[in-house]
Amino acid sequence: MSEEIPAAELSTSSDPNRALKDIIAGTMGGIAQVLVGQPFDTTKVRLQSAKPGQFNGPLDVISQLIKNEGPLAFYKGTLTPLVGVGVVISIQFGVNEYMKRFFNEKNGGEELDCRPKPPV
Repeated sequence: MSEEIPAAELSTSSDPNRALKDIIAGTMGGIAQVLVGQPFDTTKVRLQSAKPGQFNGPLDVISQLIKNEGPLAFYKGTLTPLVGVGVVISIQFGVNEYMKRFFNEKNGGEELDCRPKPPV
């Protein structure tokens, strides 16, 4: 079980670096998203652009890619998605965190909760 911290204690309006921290956190999340997803995307693109009969499915693409080009081949062309997704996710995360704090403060310092209340 986790102990919940009251929303009033979570208020970060006094932290002048909060927006920067949110943007950095979003950037790290975007980078992780690309690094985890890139091998799947590379496999998909290789399979889609292959000549008929070149591969027997995704596992064949993976095995041939590793055998012929090495495991780093999964990350060819990663720079563009890294930059793009890093920027987009960092902005999205930063705006989301800012808006959560904004609405929590407008709600009297209580965290907004959309879950149904248990019956009394």
